[in-house]
Amino acid sequence: MFISLFGAVESGVIYAIMALGVYLTFRVLDFPDLTVDGSFVTGAAVAAISIVNGIPPVIGTLFALLAGFIAGCITGLLHTKGKVNALLAGILMMTALYSINLRILGQPTLSMLNEMTVFKQLDSFWSAIGIDSALNGLLSLLGIDRLPSTWAIVIVMVVVTIVIKLVTDYYLKTEVGLALRAIGDNKKMIRS
Repeated sequence: MFISLFGAVESGVIYAIMALGVYLTFRVLDFPDLTVDGSFVTGAAVAAISIVNGIPPVIGTLFALLAGFIAGCITGLLHTKGKVNALLAGILMMTALYSINLRILGQPTLSMLNEMTVFKQLDSFWSAIGIDSALNGLLSLLGIDRLPSTWAIVIVMVVVTIVIKLVTDYYLKTEVGLALRAIGDNKKMIRS
């Protein structure tokens, strides 16, 4: 049971970063953006194809970030320049990204089992330090017998998520962030 809970927490922490992005568009900007459903997979496809083609995992992850950024920009352009309704622009981009993701991968699935990813690098570093055995030893003293093989992803992603949350909070308190929040609250924006 602990392994199942551990996996759920691991996935939840990773998706928490996406939830922050959805929060910004939906609650702060009042823009129901569904691009996230497609751009999340687009980022994964770009990172996967980059890694399979020999690009270092960190650079592939940066390419994935750029691909998601471009998808969001296209949604914004559809809405502002194309005068498409905000919800419809997100739906159009999300639907288009399903086909684009298949084109990026060139096939429906791509095996990453034998490839070096950021998480595999993190696991190797974490195991070399020996933190996993210390945490598992502590939990076995508490009577938990089935333990995860590594804690690296959860601990590092919790730290990354907290840092992103703090940076987002700081940004929203700056002059530009306050202006962004004001635009989202203003129902009668001046359009040029």
